[in-house]
Amino acid sequence: MNTALNTAHLSKTPALLETLQNVSLQVAPSWPLDQMIAVNPYWQMRDMPIEQVATQLKATSNIDLLWPCKHYVVQYHEGHISTQAIEQALQAHPTLKHLSVSQFVIESTNTATLERHDISFTSYVEQQSSNTQLSISQELNSHISQFCAWYFQHHDSQPSQQLSGHLYSQYQNFVAQDQGLSMLLDIKALHKKYADLPESAQALISQCEQAFELPNKAWPYYAQNLLLQLNGWASWVAYLNWQANLYGKPAAWHLDLIAIKLGWELVLFEHLQQQDSAEFVQTNQHWQFALEHFEPRLSAIAQHQSYQFVWWRAKEIEYQTALAKKLQTPAPQNPQQSTQLQAVFCIDVRSEVLRRHLERQDAHIETHGFAGFFGLPIELKLKDNPLKRPQLPGSLAPVLSVSPINTPYSLISSGHQAGSWDQVFKHPASSLPIVESAGWLALVNIIKRTIYPKKSNKVLCAVGQTDDWLIEQEGLELSTAQKADLAQKVLHLLGFKTYAPVVLLVGHASHNENNLHAASLDCGACGGQSGEVNVRVLCALLNDENVRNELANRHVALPNTTRFTPAIHNTTTDEVTLLSQEREQISQWLNQATIATQKERAISQSQANEQDIQSLPHTLNRRQLDWSETRPEWGLANNSAFIIGPRELTRATDFNGRTFLHSYDESLDTDGSTLELLLTAPMLVTNWINMQYNASVTAPDKLGSGNKVLHNAVGGHIGVFEGQGGDLRVGLPLQSVHNGHEWMHEPMRLTVVVRASKTALEHIINKHPDVKQLIDNGWIYLWQWSNTGLQQWSNGKWKVR
Repeated sequence: MNTALNTAHLSKTPALLETLQNVSLQVAPSWPLDQMIAVNPYWQMRDMPIEQVATQLKATSNIDLLWPCKHYVVQYHEGHISTQAIEQALQAHPTLKHLSVSQFVIESTNTATLERHDISFTSYVEQQSSNTQLSISQELNSHISQFCAWYFQHHDSQPSQQLSGHLYSQYQNFVAQDQGLSMLLDIKALHKKYADLPESAQALISQCEQAFELPNKAWPYYAQNLLLQLNGWASWVAYLNWQANLYGKPAAWHLDLIAIKLGWELVLFEHLQQQDSAEFVQTNQHWQFALEHFEPRLSAIAQHQSYQFVWWRAKEIEYQTALAKKLQTPAPQNPQQSTQLQAVFCIDVRSEVLRRHLERQDAHIETHGFAGFFGLPIELKLKDNPLKRPQLPGSLAPVLSVSPINTPYSLISSGHQAGSWDQVFKHPASSLPIVESAGWLALVNIIKRTIYPKKSNKVLCAVGQTDDWLIEQEGLELSTAQKADLAQKVLHLLGFKTYAPVVLLVGHASHNENNLHAASLDCGACGGQSGEVNVRVLCALLNDENVRNELANRHVALPNTTRFTPAIHNTTTDEVTLLSQEREQISQWLNQATIATQKERAISQSQANEQDIQSLPHTLNRRQLDWSETRPEWGLANNSAFIIGPRELTRATDFNGRTFLHSYDESLDTDGSTLELLLTAPMLVTNWINMQYNASVTAPDKLGSGNKVLHNAVGGHIGVFEGQGGDLRVGLPLQSVHNGHEWMHEPMRLTVVVRASKTALEHIINKHPDVKQLIDNGWIYLWQWSNTGLQQWSNGKWKVR
């Protein structure tokens, strides 16, 4: 990311500006609703040990990276955490290893809950003043948030280089004309005081530095507290800066949100100083003391969290022990069979159950795991139409564009009109106003949708239902040689030794109604979209006779008897739909796998008895069409491991739908390039998914998006408010991780298991800082898997599990 900051014109604060900019860069991006992908909210702090991040976030912003001890104590007494697991976790802890299990449990039970603590000056004003029953901090944050909603909705498409400092200056102008806050907070001429602040963010920061006289060491903690009061908008700014960097544009808005918050701190600081000097002296002394002595608070929190980390580790050990046992159980020896079907699924944990049931039906079936965008760096667009959509991971920029050939205009027009009207009734943000405006017409439509539910229209999905595609790069159609280059790269990554008569490429998508976070249930590798476009384009490419001839000239021969067939896995119902004609036997295999998967999921989640199971297909279909359904599916909840290795070693293993599975054969990867790609792309994506789910459970108030029933869309696609105000919410809705009685996701760091040599793994770890930081700083676990067992990379060396 371009983080350069021009400080040539600044007089006194270049060091502070750099400090504040670094604080702003610690916030992870959050993608818009229509492209919502999982993001590790701690991603920008991966260079720090996880223990340090947990302590700092708790101390500055009351954000919990860990579950409380009492939750695990209950699990221990219920037998879900063994004494052996706690002993092992204790022995690995530097300060608690002297405790016995009984001592540890008792001390955990008696550990007092840490009080919430805010270190802004505004919070100390609130503590000392009884002028108003309202929370000044909450009112100011809501005010800033509403302004940000307006600002980013209207400036979403402007070049970022024109907007540096613009957010702060526009907010200052907005406050100058708004007398509401002065009346609401009962502070005379409050808006004028803000209007009199310096006009530039840099000048304001310089003035705050001089007025507050804080020690240098306090500024990072203080600034983080201010910024994370608006974590949602800080995450949106981080996304805009991420996109600017992705497309080679200057980043912007590094300091604006902090400046806006500092502005109010300075206003209240000077107001109290002028109105009541005695109260100001007392308040300022308390505030200054807290910031000057922040390290003792960090130490106290770290000590408290040491118990939480041991419990967390013990729970992980329980899971990892069972996982290791499964991996070390010899795979059954199947007689050599001629493969009739090779089905390639996304590595998404929701495909693991379906793959297992598909394989169990016939020894002639193979399944493989591959990143769901199938290696295509594409965006979907329509010819002579502004509509376009990325179909690749959010960390990448599209290199190619794909367009359906000869799409009838009537399909685009009718689909767009139907889809637009459907959106009117789809989102809670618009449902009530439309009912008021449309009256009985709206009521009739809602009743109809309730009694006779149907799928809503998605324009780009509708027009993408074709096998004829135009593939372009920078406006020019790819030549046959360029298409062959693309096909050859994908085939190399697939790593097939032989090809079956039918190779099924299975994208996936979720279907549900009235869900602002629907994209989070689609394919994250496709940018929060259905993978249908990717599998259709790739199958068309690999079935192209000219491309095959070019590949044959390069000694990459595809059998004439092999045909690539696109399919789509609906993760809400676990139905797999073939997108072209194939023999009846394949449809029967897929249907049987669907039925078995539906039953397994229903039973494991205690959602159905034997009678209910008989009507599952109808129930699940109704669920995906029900506009009032708040929990259409559980998505990737309870994800816990990522296994990279040959499928034949895990074919018969039940991973309970908790594991990402990527096929890999080291014998076909002579230069290690495929493994390097897997550890620097899919592994990072699975970390993002894992940590988003963890954070949405441990810190749902700050890193989750709250109750989806109360959601209102902001700016059409930017994000959601919970209700009418407050901060922009990020992360997953409560209903995606909680069933109303208990959490459906168990927070656990991802265990990555790789079937590759230690030498190859060490080379990649040492070459790529992101990979090394995730492992060395405790964000993920890395296991090396071989015929001799499992070893874990820890502190720069391998240790036998």
